[in-house]
Amino acid sequence: MTAHDVPERPRQADEPQLLREDIRLLWDFQKTIFIPEHVDFVLAVGCEDERVAELAARLCLEGRATYFIASGGFGKKTRDTWAVQEAHRFADIARTMGVAPHLVLEESRATNVGENIVLTLGLLKVRNIAVERGVLVAKPHTALCALATAAKQWASVEWYVRVPDIPIEEYADDVVPLHGVIDWMLCDLERLKVFGEAGLVKLSHIPPTVWASVERLRCNGMPLLSSASLGHEQVVHP
Repeated sequence: MTAHDVPERPRQADEPQLLREDIRLLWDFQKTIFIPEHVDFVLAVGCEDERVAELAARLCLEGRATYFIASGGFGKKTRDTWAVQEAHRFADIARTMGVAPHLVLEESRATNVGENIVLTLGLLKVRNIAVERGVLVAKPHTALCALATAAKQWASVEWYVRVPDIPIEEYADDVVPLHGVIDWMLCDLERLKVFGEAGLVKLSHIPPTVWASVERLRCNGMPLLSSASLGHEQVVHP
């Protein structure tokens, strides 16, 4: 199933259950499974989640990509907790996992996804590395916005996206709390729609069922459900 193959599902009278289904539908919508057998590079989008770097490195080790590129300086969640830039930490993970050091590139200034794309493009130009196809690896709740940004700002590349394939109940932890995951997921889908309509990112098709879930969750004050209702021990706060 790709990010855009979202099945219809019956509406239920149980509103809390319906909201739980909405959360899972939005989570699944942001997963794009297909990528080609081989691309020129993977771009690990810097963040606080090391699973992004691990997935990007595995794609290289499986022979699915030639270059591992890590992009990211210090973000809101890493500037006070990490001693090195996100790109450097991600690159270290890739090398430790076995990616050949000469195929690991770092861009350590970006502070947002737009800069991830533009500065990585500049890095490859300076190194005289020509690319045609790339895979963005990002957090599940930010992937589609990253993909739409890349398609707009670096249109000469054929872009794909991969995310850690983890249920939302298991994805959240002390570093990425559940309430933050849900709220960021809603914000990114709202950005995807608004920025796409404004021409700031590539316009993406958001199925009516998906947008209805976004609106229903917002109307119900999401994130307000207890995480126990999603199978997670943390409590979801507004």
